[in-house]
Amino acid sequence: MTRTRLAAGLAALLALTPASHSLARMQQPPSHNTGAAGATGYHAEPVTVGLGTEARAVLKGADPKLTASFKLTQEAKGVHIVGDVAGATPGKHGLTIRAKGLCAAPFTNVGPTFDPYQVPHGCPPNAVRALGDLGNVEIKADGKGHFDQVIDKISLVDPHHLVVGKAMTLQAAEDDCKTPAPGTSGAPIACGVITLAK
Repeated sequence: MTRTRLAAGLAALLALTPASHSLARMQQPPSHNTGAAGATGYHAEPVTVGLGTEARAVLKGADPKLTASFKLTQEAKGVHIVGDVAGATPGKHGLTIRAKGLCAAPFTNVGPTFDPYQVPHGCPPNAVRALGDLGNVEIKADGKGHFDQVIDKISLVDPHHLVVGKAMTLQAAEDDCKTPAPGTSGAPIACGVITLAK
C-alpha cells in the first residue's frame, strides 16, 4: 500500500511540473531579459499601443544662458527625440536620461544613467547599451546644436522602458560611447524632467 501511494504521489508531482514551468515562463515579461547575457532581447518588440504619445523636456543650465528643449514622440520602433540647445560651448556633449526625476543645480541628485537591465555603456545604434544612453549633441561655433534621432529601447508608454518622469541631462563633454560609467562626458551642465505633453 505504501509503494502504491508513493507511486501515485510521484506521478502527480511529475504531472504538475511542466505546468509549473509554463506558469513561471508566463510570469516573466517577454523580450525584457535582464543582464548582459540577455541584453539582445531587452526591447526587441515594436510598440503597438500609444503611438503618437508626446512628451517634453525643457533643460536649464546652472548658467542661465544655457537652455535646451526636446520633444519626444512615441513611434513603433522607439522614441523620436528632436531638440535644440543654445548657449553651450562648441563641441560634442553627451545626452543622457537619468534614473531619477530631480533637477536641482548643480545636478548631483539626478542619479546614474537609466539602466534597469545593467548592461554595458554605449550609444545608439549600439545593440547593447543602457536605456538612458542617447549619444551626443554637436554644438556649433555659435553655441547652438540640434538633435534629431529615433532612439530604440526607451518608451513613453511601456512600463519596462518608461522614461516619463525621469531627468534628461546635457553633459559637459563628449560621450565616447564605450568607457564605463561615469564615462568621459563629465558632469551634467543642464537638466530637465521628461513630462507628458498636455
